This record gives sequence, structure tokens and C-alpha cells, in this order.
Amino acid sequence: RDNDLNPKFTYTWMCCFCINQHRVKEAQAAGETVPFEEFKSAFGNRVTGIGKIVAMMAPWKDPAYIKRVWCDFEMYTATKENAEIIIAMPPQEAEAFREALADGGVSEVWSALGGVQVEHAEASVVEDKERILTLIEEGPGFHSLNSAVAERLQQWIVQASEGYLKSKFTQMSDEHGNISVPQDMDYVDIIELADLGTNVGDLLRQVGRISDSIKYLEAARQIRVRYDILDSEEGSN
Repeated sequence: RDNDLNPKFTYTWMCCFCINQHRVKEAQAAGETVPFEEFKSAFGNRVTGIGKIVAMMAPWKDPAYIKRVWCDFEMYTATKENAEIIIAMPPQEAEAFREALADGGVSEVWSALGGVQVEHAEASVVEDKERILTLIEEGPGFHSLNSAVAERLQQWIVQASEGYLKSKFTQMSDEHGNISVPQDMDYVDIIELADLGTNVGDLLRQVGRISDSIKYLEAARQIRVRYDILDSEEGSN
């Protein structure tokens, strides 16, 4: 839905079916070794063949995805092959994200995601981790990959934040684009809406989108002025 795709004509390949890691575990239990190059080649072919990956961010504050070396390798492969990277959240995580956005808690996560260190990721098989990290070190290098992953994750934060704010504002906009808060909307929700505009505006300011930042900050200010909460303790934010 977030990407305007029709579920009837949208197909998703799950990694555990594309590459059956249970068979790898069975081989290891039998004392057999699956060559890393074979696994790397199969992995890369799946990513490039499909052309897209969906990275699941859960929990959104501290995603397990970026802590697993195979997931980092997946994002590395997608980046290297110019595949599309789609970042998704389960519904409960999306709701927690929206709540944090209204409370101003996204800034902390922004900083945390900016500090991705692939070299500290984990893997069930130590040898796999060592080989993947060697591949990265001999390829783009840790700094370049960390920067690329961090930049993509921060882009996701911005897109998700702005997308949610736009949906809220669109629901409450009149034919001229002015924000019109429903009469039955309570005081707490009005303040939350204004805080949302302020926090998203500040986030956009941090990434240099000044004109969009000003637009949302001004909308938040207008809400506070219109409902006489600009000078209140809650509205002064």
C-alpha cells in the first residue's frame, strides 16, 4: 500500500525460499561445507534477478537487520548492483515510530542509524562473517559501505516521517491547502499534530531541505496560533 502496488499483481520472494539456509545447516550438521563462493554467487544472483530487496526494520529503534552480516551483505549487494532497496516496518513498529515522531524521539534513532558499523555485525557461522567482511574490505571498504547503508537508512527515516505528516495534513486540508482541524478534535491531539509538524520540519532542516522545513514549521506555528496554544507550556515547543 505504501508503494501504491496492487497486491493481486505484486509478487514477493522470501529469502529463506530463494536460498534455503536450513539445507546449509543440515549440510553442516552432516560435516559438509557449503563453499562460500557458491553461496555468494547464488545470493547475488537472487538479488540482481529480482531487482529489489525489502529490508524489515524491527524493532524500528534498533533494527536487527543491520546487526546481521548476511543482511548487511544483502544491502551491500543491492547497492553494488543498483537494485531498489525498500524499507518496511510491521504495523506495530510503524505505530511506535509515529508515536516517537510526535514525541520528538526520532532524532535519537537518526543518530544511531548514522553510526552503522558493518564490521561489528554478527553471523551464525564465524567463517561466513570473516569472508563477507574480507569481501567488503577488499571492495568498497568499511567506511564507504557504512556510509552508504547509513545514508539509505536516514533517507528512510525522512521519507517515513514526511509521508506520515503529509497524510495527516492531507486529511485536514481544505480546497486551498489550508489546515482545517476538525471541531471534534481534542486539545491533546491538536498539540500532537503541531508537534508532529515541528519535529518533521526540524528533521528536514537537518538534511538541508530548508524550504520544506519552513513549510512544515510554519504550518505547525499556524495551528498553535489558530488554537491559542502558542504561549502555553505544551504549545511552546
